[in-house]
Amino acid sequence: MKNLSISVLAFFMLTSCIVIEFHGYRSGYRKLSPQERSRVKVLPQNRPINALVTNDTIYQINAGQLKAFLASEDSALIYFWSPHCPGETCYPVKTVQELADKQGNNLLVICDYFDFEAVQAQSVQALQYPLLAINSDYYNSDICAKYQMRFRLDLFDIEAKDDLEASPKYSRYLWFYQGELVTTGARPLKTASKF
Repeated sequence: MKNLSISVLAFFMLTSCIVIEFHGYRSGYRKLSPQERSRVKVLPQNRPINALVTNDTIYQINAGQLKAFLASEDSALIYFWSPHCPGETCYPVKTVQELADKQGNNLLVICDYFDFEAVQAQSVQALQYPLLAINSDYYNSDICAKYQMRFRLDLFDIEAKDDLEASPKYSRYLWFYQGELVTTGARPLKTASKF
């Protein structure tokens, strides 16, 4: 009986020390160092996205700011980039930028969550615009799935969550032409081809 008690106690002590981390469940902002937090800025409402220049800052935006950008551009490809996405729909930022350049599209990369180590592994210097992120405070949630859903509902003026989840507007790649959504897709090559 004594051995069983010791074994049970040891089991609970060992398992209580195990920490499991899920990338992409929360925004990751709280885990950033003070130096990394200084590189995350909320884009002021009166400052347009197309006035930004590429630097090491990630700008947090809301859907209204993205709509204003899309209305001012001829052709834009939006890439919702997830730093640790292992899926076949996830491409390096540089690859998507090269494709967008080749097809004459302006590329905006919106980070699903913050991970500066993963950002440093990407070639973001070639981007025309700095990396963007959804302003989770604006959408009242630090949980990725919630603020992403709220952002897209806002972007597409959709009222019900079920309507969005059933639509292709929840894709990783969105291609807009003269401010209107033309197509969506799981791969940038199929999404962003010109008319």
